[in-house]
Amino acid sequence: MAPEVRRIRPTGSAAASWLDDLGRGKPGALRHLRRSLHLYFKALVEPYLQVVDQGLRTECAAGIQRYLRTGPEGLLGRLGPDVHWQWPILTVGYPVDRDLHLDGRGLLLIPGYFYLYHPVALADPRLRPVLVFPLRDR
Repeated sequence: MAPEVRRIRPTGSAAASWLDDLGRGKPGALRHLRRSLHLYFKALVEPYLQVVDQGLRTECAAGIQRYLRTGPEGLLGRLGPDVHWQWPILTVGYPVDRDLHLDGRGLLLIPGYFYLYHPVALADPRLRPVLVFPLRDR
């Protein structure tokens, strides 16, 4: 976990030592993170789960229909205003300049209810390639 924590660790703040403990996997820091995430979920996510679920179901059904009508080109071309498909390259407006080579592994597309602006790719290139994109209509 330490490499992931280093990516978000602020310097010179009170959170820095807690994040250091979290990166080392110390039980107290892990319990604090678990409690914090649980409270966050109960207060800010759980009350809206039905709305989120319906939005995701609608997006998935629309994506399937789009793919069946227009193929991968039509599907990829509608992932957002910052996404452009020109075979064989999918260009995504992204804050970091990087190339993601699929190497025959395919691309898992995941609609993200809480993404507002641009798609996000997972940071670890060893994992299955994933692109999380914002829902088009809410």
